[in-house]
Amino acid sequence: MMSEGISSAKVLCEGCQENVATHRCVDCPQFSCDNCVKVHRSIPAIRSHHILSIDAHQDAEDFVQPVVYCSIHNNNPIILYCDICQMSVCETCTFECCIPEHAKRDIQIAANDFQKQIREMIDELKVKGRGLDENKTLAEQICCQIKDKQSQEEQKVRRRTEEIIEKLRKEEEQLLEELNQDYGKELKRVEVEIKELDLQIRSIKSTQIYLQILIHHGNAMEILPTLKDAASRTKDAITMETKPTQSVRMIEFQASTNNSVILGTLKTSEEVCLSNCTVENVPKRLWKGDSANLLVTTRDSSGKHVIPREKVKVKVKKPDGSWEDIWAKDNRDGTQTVTLRGDTVGKYQVAVMMGDESFPGHPVTITVTKQSVKTLGSHGNKQGQYNHPYSVALNRKGNVVTAETGNNRLQTTTIHGRFLKSVKFTNFVTPYTPCDIAISKDNLYYSVDDSSKQVIVTDENGQFIKSFGQNELKDPYGVAVSPVDNKVYVTDPGEDCVRTYTRYGNHLGSFGSKGKSEGEFACPCFLAVDSVGRVFIADSDNHRIQVFSTDDKFLYAFGRYGDKDGMLNCPRGVAIEKDRYVYVSDNNRVQKFDINGQFICRIDHKRDGLDYPIGIAVTNDVPCKVVVVDHGNHSLKVFAQ
Repeated sequence: MMSEGISSAKVLCEGCQENVATHRCVDCPQFSCDNCVKVHRSIPAIRSHHILSIDAHQDAEDFVQPVVYCSIHNNNPIILYCDICQMSVCETCTFECCIPEHAKRDIQIAANDFQKQIREMIDELKVKGRGLDENKTLAEQICCQIKDKQSQEEQKVRRRTEEIIEKLRKEEEQLLEELNQDYGKELKRVEVEIKELDLQIRSIKSTQIYLQILIHHGNAMEILPTLKDAASRTKDAITMETKPTQSVRMIEFQASTNNSVILGTLKTSEEVCLSNCTVENVPKRLWKGDSANLLVTTRDSSGKHVIPREKVKVKVKKPDGSWEDIWAKDNRDGTQTVTLRGDTVGKYQVAVMMGDESFPGHPVTITVTKQSVKTLGSHGNKQGQYNHPYSVALNRKGNVVTAETGNNRLQTTTIHGRFLKSVKFTNFVTPYTPCDIAISKDNLYYSVDDSSKQVIVTDENGQFIKSFGQNELKDPYGVAVSPVDNKVYVTDPGEDCVRTYTRYGNHLGSFGSKGKSEGEFACPCFLAVDSVGRVFIADSDNHRIQVFSTDDKFLYAFGRYGDKDGMLNCPRGVAIEKDRYVYVSDNNRVQKFDINGQFICRIDHKRDGLDYPIGIAVTNDVPCKVVVVDHGNHSLKVFAQ
């Protein structure tokens, strides 16, 4: 179909190239004037062509297709289409070339169907094209964003580089200025000493020359009157006070080891007075496998901490007679830390030296013993003493936190028994009586208060945060916090069940009831949770340990009543070592099982004298230590594994 431009404009005849076109051949197609139309129709080869006036051609509703003739039967127009053969044929071809049985239809109808399909394809392509255009637009936008972001980040890098360079320049200027001032003072002091020495030297030389002149040129009458003056000048020169040059206060540059400064700092390196130097934290005895951190302090003659010019050397003579050099970690504050590990039973000789000289009191002797158990504390209410302790937990510093019902407090000590602090609550309606303590991975302390039948939450300093459980708990006993999701588990022997709470004390539910079947309890006591959230519960009167999943479903149990190895008699305490071993306290003993409940050994001995052991905690070091509450003896016992 002609465009609007063609219909409105005058078109030149394509035949004579002179007159205005008035017609158009549908088959050629060609614009022709009236004369050329006559010629077109007179030519036999193109006589059958359809020629329309331009207006008729414009007004036609359907596009007029040119007639196509059969390539085999030249005078026959192609009028049919075989869908099976997928070919256009003339009427004669239907009998001679195409299989007669095949259905055929009018070529225009077939073309119309194909046009419909093509239009659908065009629509699909348009949709796809629009999607691609949108994707392209989005990609171009992302490309621009990437370029913008790259430019922004490059600017940040350049700005940061400029900031660092500027900071470096300022630090350089400051350090050089400090060096100039400090060394300038020292240099000025020494130069003053040099001038004073020059004056003294001149005075001595002047007196010396005066006496030599008297000897060589003076006669008796000249020498005798001046003898007194000569003696006086000589005495003054000899007795002249001369001060030795003081040691120079050297300033040294130390490269930075932290992020606060880039270049580094200036440190004073002064003369060490060995008699003022000390070595602290030296134990007389050390357990096999344990380590001791010795603190070496270097001081000057005034007792001030100084950084030595020479390195501190530490030599250790082992029980087998061999010597070993130990590295001293420089703390850059006039102190150094030396770590000594007792790997072999016997006596170790430790010598801390500066150059070839030993520190005062060195070498020292440290005895490493094979002792497997150590008792912490005794009966009482003073610091480091215990009165009816029930449970223990280890905080993230490795210190022991003990719940004492008799002293109504939480007491914290080192693993060696040195008192650190205690926590009491004196404003409660009933006396605070903690019977169990658990510490979450975010360092919150959860203690079971036996008097008020609730759980108390505090921070590590004993600051009260909240309490919960008053409405659900009848007789709470043990508490544990899952390291997986901070879920809080509280055993309630009064109801023979376990209550669960969120870390904030919101009650989630409970599981278990009185009975002997799987998942049932008879006086559940303490409990522990491993790193994957499995809960190990001491089912005391059923003489077993029950294990539950994170969703409180029963998994398995181990133990049966008895006093033989591997049997349990009213277990109360339970603790887990690195998801590999389970420690259980029962009738005056502590047993070790693998994670599946297979008996391994008994970690205590009858001579250790455990009396009603309850709470247990296990350290994370290697070899580990098992801290056991010796309730009847009002103490803790630490077993080295």
